[in-house]
Amino acid sequence: MKNKPFFLFIIFLFFSNIIFYSCNTDTHQQSIDVEEINLFKSIEYQTAFKNKTRAADGTPGEAYFQNRADYQIKADFIPKMRTVIGEEIITYQNNSPDSLDKIVIHLYQDFYKKGNSRDWSIGHVDLHDGVEIKSIEINNKTIDLNSKNISRYATILQIYLDESLKPNTELELKINWSLVIPKKVNIRHGTYHETSFFVAYWYPKIAVYDDIYGWDTNPYSGTHEFYHEYGNYDVEITVAGDYLVWSSGIFQNPQELLQQKIYDKFIASKTSDEVINIITKIDRENKQILNSKQKNTWKFKAENLPDFAFALSDTYLWDGTSAEVKGERVFVNAVYHETSPDFPKVAEISKQIIELFAEPEIMNYPYPYPQMTAFNGHGGMEFPMMINDGNSKSHDDCVFVTAHEITHSFFPFYVGTNENTTSWLDEGLVTFLPKKIEKILSDDKDFEPHNRIIKYYNKTAGTKHDIQLMTFAGQQNYQTYRFLSYTKSATAFYILREELGEEIFYKCIAEFITRWNGKHPTPYDFFYTFNDVSGENLNWFWEKWFFDLAYADLAIGEITEKNNKSNIEIINKGGLPIPIKLTVTYADESKELIEYKANIWKTNNKTFNIILDKKDIIEIELDTETIPDIFPDDNIKKL
Repeated sequence: MKNKPFFLFIIFLFFSNIIFYSCNTDTHQQSIDVEEINLFKSIEYQTAFKNKTRAADGTPGEAYFQNRADYQIKADFIPKMRTVIGEEIITYQNNSPDSLDKIVIHLYQDFYKKGNSRDWSIGHVDLHDGVEIKSIEINNKTIDLNSKNISRYATILQIYLDESLKPNTELELKINWSLVIPKKVNIRHGTYHETSFFVAYWYPKIAVYDDIYGWDTNPYSGTHEFYHEYGNYDVEITVAGDYLVWSSGIFQNPQELLQQKIYDKFIASKTSDEVINIITKIDRENKQILNSKQKNTWKFKAENLPDFAFALSDTYLWDGTSAEVKGERVFVNAVYHETSPDFPKVAEISKQIIELFAEPEIMNYPYPYPQMTAFNGHGGMEFPMMINDGNSKSHDDCVFVTAHEITHSFFPFYVGTNENTTSWLDEGLVTFLPKKIEKILSDDKDFEPHNRIIKYYNKTAGTKHDIQLMTFAGQQNYQTYRFLSYTKSATAFYILREELGEEIFYKCIAEFITRWNGKHPTPYDFFYTFNDVSGENLNWFWEKWFFDLAYADLAIGEITEKNNKSNIEIINKGGLPIPIKLTVTYADESKELIEYKANIWKTNNKTFNIILDKKDIIEIELDTETIPDIFPDDNIKKL
C-alpha cells in the first residue's frame, strides 16, 4: 500500500498518546479542568463582551461608553418642617451608541410614599405623598406632568421624549421639587436629636444607562442600595438661624459665612496634624459662629462624583484635622452631638484610616478624595466624602464602623460598582479590606478581626440564605442579602488573599481600582482583572465561590499506616475550595503544622491525601478558627 508508512506512523502516535495520558492522568486532567471552566454569563453580559464594551482581560473594552449628568442645584431647607424645596438644572450627555427615547429618574424619597412597597414595615409616622414634582422642563420646553409621556411607579419617574436623544448629544432638564425628610425612620439618613439632619437621596437623579441593562429601572425598596452616574455638582443650600452645613462638596464661601475666629480654626485644621475643635460647646452656647443669623446660603462644588449628600445642625460640635496622603492634605472632619461617647476621637481615627490606605498590605491605593466628613447619626452609611455613623459601644466597634464606611470611598464611589445588582462587589470588599486597619488601631493586642468574618460565615453558611453570590441583589430578602453581600463575599476574599499571597492580591486590587475608577465595572471585570494581573486562571475559584451552591466543610477521613508512613484522608464535604491547616500531634508531644492552599481542590476532587513519614500520631486537628467550617465536630481525631 502506497501510504502504509504514514498509516503506521498515525497508529504509533495514537497508542503513544494513550500510554502518555494513562501515565499522566492527574496532571492532564487538572490542566483540562481548569482550562475548560467558562464562567456562566447571562445574555446581557454575553452581549456586552460581544460588543467589545468589556474586554476579556478585565479592562474597559474598546467600545466602552459612559453617560454623564452634571447638576446645578439650589435648595432651601426648612428645619421645623424637615423640608427641602429645590430647583435643579441637569445637563445630561448621551455618550452611548444608542438613541434614547426616554429619560429615567430616581425619586428615592418615594420610598416613604403611601402605598409603595417596601422590604419592611416603617409604620405610619414618616409616610407621605412622595416627592412633589412641581415642574419639569426639557431644553426649555415645559412638560405636562399629566401627559402620557410621564410614567411614575415605585421610586421611578420616566419621561418619554418627543424626539430621541441621539448618540453624542446632550439635553438639559430643569426640575422644581420638594420633599420631607423622615423624622423617626432614619434609614441611612434622617433626623437626629430633633434639630440635626443628614439629607441624602434628596434630589431627582438621572438613572444610569449602561452597556449591560440599558436604563437602571430597579426601584429602591430599602434593602439593596444604589447605582449612580458620575457628574459635577454645583450646590447651594440655604438655611436660616445657627445652622451649619457640611456636604459631599468643597465649601466655597467659608469666609463669607463664618466669624473670623471660627474661620481661622477652619483654615488651620485643613493642614493640621492635630485635631482642632473648630466648633466647641462654648462656641455653641455663645452663638458666635456665623456672621448672620438670617438666611445663609452655603455653596459647595464637587467634580466627578456619583452622588451628593449634605448634613445640617444647630447644635453639633465640629472637629477638624488633616491626613497626609502622598504629599497632599486630605481635610478630615467629625461633627457630633456633645453627648456622643466616641465621636470626640473619630476625627483622629478617620485621619489614621485614610493615611493607612496607601500601605501595600492594606489597600495599596491612596484615599482618592480631598476631604472626608464623619457625621454622628445612626447605624453606618456611606456617601461620597461623607459617612453617617451612630455611636459605638467600644473603641474597636468605633474603628470598625468608621473604617468600613470610609473604605466605601473606593467602592462604590471612586469605582462605580452597581450595588443593586451585585452588592458584594462593594460590601464584600469593604468588609474585608479594612481588617488590617482594625487590627492596627485596636486597643486589644490579641484582637483578630478576620476571625470575626469566619465566625459569622459559619453561623449562616449552608442554610437557605446561602445561595449563589451572583444572584441578583434585588431578588434577595434581607437576611440573604446581608449574608451574601457582607459575610460570604468577605470570606471569599480572605481565602483568595491566602491563595495568592498578600503582594499579588493587593496588586490586583490596586489595578482594578486604576482600571475602573470613574467607571462602571461588572463582576466579570473584577474576575478577569485578577486573572490577568495574577497571571493565573482563577476561574476554578470564581466558579465555586460565586456561581455554585457549596459551603465550607472539611472533615478528617480515614487514617491508615503502611510502610512506616501515615496516610491522612481529608474530605471536602461542602464543596468549596478552602485551605487546609492541619495540626498533627505525635507521641513525643511534638506538633507539626501542615498547610495547603485552596488550589488543591481546583480539579473538583472530593478528597485529598496527606502522607507523613512518621506514624506515631496521637491526635490530628483541622483549624476551624482561621478557616471556615460549618461542621467542626469531624475536624479532630484522637488515635
